[in-house]
Amino acid sequence: MPGQPPTPRSPWEPPEPSGDGRPSGPPPEPRPSRHAPTGRAPKGRPDFPGEPGGPLPEGAVRPPGKGRALITAAAALAAVAVAVPLAWGLAGPRPAYAGLETCADLLPDDVFADIPATEGHTLGGGPSYYYGEAEPGIDESLYCSATRDDEDPALFTVIVLRYLPETRDTDYAEPRDRVARALAPLERGLGGASAAPAVDTGDDLVADLELRDLPVGDGGHAVSYSEPRSDNPAVAAQDDWAEAVFSTRNIAVDVIYRGSPGMDAGAKLDAAAGLATTVADRIGATLDTV
Repeated sequence: MPGQPPTPRSPWEPPEPSGDGRPSGPPPEPRPSRHAPTGRAPKGRPDFPGEPGGPLPEGAVRPPGKGRALITAAAALAAVAVAVPLAWGLAGPRPAYAGLETCADLLPDDVFADIPATEGHTLGGGPSYYYGEAEPGIDESLYCSATRDDEDPALFTVIVLRYLPETRDTDYAEPRDRVARALAPLERGLGGASAAPAVDTGDDLVADLELRDLPVGDGGHAVSYSEPRSDNPAVAAQDDWAEAVFSTRNIAVDVIYRGSPGMDAGAKLDAAAGLATTVADRIGATLDTV
C-alpha cells in the first residue's frame, strides 16, 4: 500500500528496479391611448394598414410572417445543435501523453541539485516492466532514485506510471483512481483531521501523520509518516519519511522522500511535495502528447 517505503517496499515499487456547480385575478382593461388608431386614415396618408398583403405606406416595414419566423427559429436551433458538441469537444479531456523519457530527462542535473540533501548523491534508474505486468492498463513505467554508496534505502524514489492513451476516453479514470485508493486509508485514519498521532494506516503500520493537498496535475496529496510502529521489524526500524502522490492525464506519480539524518518530518513533507511539483512541471514541459 502506498505510504510504506521499500525495505519495507511500497506496492508502487517493484521488487527490484529493473534499472532500465403572476398577479392573481383578471388583467385590467387596457386604457385607450390618444395615439391609438381611430379607423380614419391620418390626413395625407392612405388607409393603413389596408388590405392584407397590400402595399405598405412609404417608410413602413412589414413584420415578418410566420414562415419567415419559423425559418429563423429553425436556423437558431441548428446553430445550437452545432455549438453544443463543439463546446463539449473543446472542454473535453486533454491529450494523453505519448511516452516517458529517461530519469535524466525527468530530473536533469540543475533540477536534481535543487532537491534537498542531494549533495553526494547520484540519480539512477530507468524503465521498469513490473507495473505493466501487475496492472495491464499501464503501458510504461519509470523508476528513478537518488543514492550514494553508503546509504540504504535511497534518499528518494520517483515512480512514474504511464497508462494507455485510451484512458482519455474515461477522462483518465484509472490514474485518478490509483491516487484516490492511496488517499482513502489516510483519510479514514485521520477522521477528517489533517494531522494526528498514532494513526493506523491499515497496513501493519501505525504512525504520526500529517496530510496536505497537492494541487498539481489533476490533483493529489502529500503525507508525512513519523514515529512508525509495526510488528514488522523492518518497518519499525525506519526513520520518518514523506510521500507525495498525484496524477496528470494518463500518468500517475509517486514520490517517496526519506531525506537525510536529522531532517524532521515537516521538512521531509515539504521536500516530497516540492519534488512532486517539480516532476509535474517537468512532465508537462518535456513529454509529447497524442
